[in-house]
Amino acid sequence: MFRNSARVIAQTFYVANVWFANTFCLASAAHGVLPLFLMGWHKFGEEGEEKIKMWFDEGNALVKDGKYEDAIKCYDKVLEIDPNYVKAWTNKSNALLELGRYEDAIVCSDNALKINLHDAFMPQSQFDRILVYNLVNKSKALLELGRDEDAIVCSDKALKIDPNYVDAWFWKAYVLGKNDKHEDAIKCWDELLEIDPNYVDAWLGKCVSLGKLGRDKEANACHAKALKIDPFNDMALKMAGR
Repeated sequence: MFRNSARVIAQTFYVANVWFANTFCLASAAHGVLPLFLMGWHKFGEEGEEKIKMWFDEGNALVKDGKYEDAIKCYDKVLEIDPNYVKAWTNKSNALLELGRYEDAIVCSDNALKINLHDAFMPQSQFDRILVYNLVNKSKALLELGRDEDAIVCSDKALKIDPNYVDAWFWKAYVLGKNDKHEDAIKCWDELLEIDPNYVDAWLGKCVSLGKLGRDKEANACHAKALKIDPFNDMALKMAGR
């Protein structure tokens, strides 16, 4: 009797779920939208998904070992299967940055930035984080190529998506300071430190800008704050002449 009841419940549950899936898919299709939980099913199949995961994980492991060239080959294998795998473009960009191949890194970040949410197959919040990350990566590469204004534009785009992304504030402040726009740089350092008061490099960056403006007392206070947070910080000790 229990087995029969369980079978009836299971069949009822199955029918209800089939009805829901069919109804939901038809409604979504009517609006030109494929449900998120079906997005990956029609593309690569189980074997393709396994290969993507295998190559992506191997690439990440190689990056941890500092084997960036080999990692790039793995990410390329992923992208051969799925050109819209935004994380592979992102991690390939990272590896290229480590190798000093800045133009190539920009190309990868641009490819990541062209991918839309539907093709990326992930929640909006995660997608936004990846967009911001790629904008900051691009900003770093542009800075290395001496394209400072373009680097600031990328940082600003990142901050428009996520005003609390500290790396975007960092690189914007750094570029402004590099170009002797120290008042503006200090504003960026302050924005960063409002988000993360323990960011040692931000205190040191603010210290440098204040020093350039002749505001030595404030600069010394920032330097002291950095050393209080990290008494063994190499840059802070070097600035102190120790």
